Amino acid sequence: MTLSIVIVSYNVCPLLKNCLETIIPQITENEEIIVVDNASSDNSCEMVELFFPTVILIKSLVNLGFSEGNNLGINHVKCNFTLLLNPDTELPQKSILSLKKALMIHGGSHILGAHLLNSDNSLQISGWKIPNGFHMLAESFFLDFIFNNLISKAKWTKNQDVNALSGAALALDSTILKKLRGLDPLLFWMEDVDLCFRSAQIDYKPLWVYDWKVIHHGGKSSTSKGIPLSNQFISRLKFYKKHKWYVSLFVGHLSAIIQISTRAFIFAIFSIISNNFKNKFDAYTFALKRYLRFVFLNDQSIF
Repeated sequence: MTLSIVIVSYNVCPLLKNCLETIIPQITENEEIIVVDNASSDNSCEMVELFFPTVILIKSLVNLGFSEGNNLGINHVKCNFTLLLNPDTELPQKSILSLKKALMIHGGSHILGAHLLNSDNSLQISGWKIPNGFHMLAESFFLDFIFNNLISKAKWTKNQDVNALSGAALALDSTILKKLRGLDPLLFWMEDVDLCFRSAQIDYKPLWVYDWKVIHHGGKSSTSKGIPLSNQFISRLKFYKKHKWYVSLFVGHLSAIIQISTRAFIFAIFSIISNNFKNKFDAYTFALKRYLRFVFLNDQSIF
């Protein structure tokens, strides 16, 4: 059994270097690390070439985005299994060994998700129920603490069958991954959920693995709060339409209108009182513009 590790990087040179330093000692000479650089301007490519000459470096002339970048790397995969890994991760000692043991047992029937840890080694939830339109509606009325897609923290003490896994560290059979045609580039911030959903449809089900631990520093490639927020709303709606969840699609649109407009109004008022709320107001204003362009102009763009 051999492992290809695909990492998509964009302007996170120090984090990427740290990530690679934790991986290199754990893999064999017949395994591969593929780094796809999305036109970084922070000398990431030079760093990889200087310190990690064995890494396969693919330089994109433009920022392809997370999904397209991964798909480019997947096209170069040669090993039996593939690990899709974020650059803002660290693999503790024996992490790869734990993954390989899990792949030997479950790799023929499951897509595997890592036991993610925050920077302080606390648990980072990395498995969910797939969010439907009613989850979005609950969020709109601040009721997501009652009706949400989360799994109780008390249950994360052993392997868990889940509906969806975090894309920060996903491992699966390379043939299955190519059969699924990788990640959907139109579903930014839902691409991991979509991959798990499509995987389960061919009876290759998501499994969260307790013993395979990965530290995930989280969100270091995202700089604008408004962009992720708008992508979350719109990508959910795209997911519902893609998989013909028409009830969720209708409820999701209703929820998006309620949540974006009410939050924008609330934060507009509070921003008068305190500048601390201005960023949130800007984020929801941006999300509203993006949503309206999506609905009325069929704007499918990803930011």
